Amino acid sequence: MSNIQNLIKSRKIDGLLIINPEITEEDWDYIKESGIPFVVMHFQQKYARTEEMDFVYTDHKKGGYLATTHLINIGRRKIICLSEDNSSDFQFEKRTEGYLAALQDNGLPVDRSLIFSRDYSFSFGYELIKEKSELIHKIDAIFAEADLVALGCIEALKELGVGVPGDISVVGCDDIELGKYFKPRLTTVHQPREEHAIYACNRLNELIEGGSRKPPMQKIVPPRLVVRESCGAFEKEPENIPLE
Repeated sequence: MSNIQNLIKSRKIDGLLIINPEITEEDWDYIKESGIPFVVMHFQQKYARTEEMDFVYTDHKKGGYLATTHLINIGRRKIICLSEDNSSDFQFEKRTEGYLAALQDNGLPVDRSLIFSRDYSFSFGYELIKEKSELIHKIDAIFAEADLVALGCIEALKELGVGVPGDISVVGCDDIELGKYFKPRLTTVHQPREEHAIYACNRLNELIEGGSRKPPMQKIVPPRLVVRESCGAFEKEPENIPLE
């Protein structure tokens, strides 16, 4: 029996906030049969019926679109995309969709040879740039779908004598704390996780208190672009730029 099933069976909890994207089909069936209130945060779940689910997560496709459009707007045209190779993690799939949509909407060719996928980490970005050093002379921007990957790219580019953002602009995604202090400071897409928590906790409390499950709360929260030094659009960090 899984930890989730043990928790529910113990009757020591009144509800669940679910943030793990790897919930099994068996566990979803158990959650549904138990009738325990739950809200899903951050991810789209694979096995649960979405139309019946209370959820809140970021519009990841909008995030990828926003990052790529920003790079295009500042004159970048050859933009590589660094994604995650875990097919079950829909947030990276959606960010890639946003990247592709931005290219298409701006009349730029889609070259899938410029999309690379591995486990997201600092070493992914660092090692890819070192392995593909000949590629850096053919591109002018990088959209990394996780900030750690973007920071790894920047470190490798520094060691190769490539200017960021002078030669190559870099944009990440997630707005982790380290990106504010890394040099150059990282332009990124901010994930509104605080809003997720407020929506999810309020809704879960409502369900625990006997509120109706129909209609379910289904929130897809827009991200926002945080422009810093790594893209070259500003000499110093401005205020956050919201989506329109």
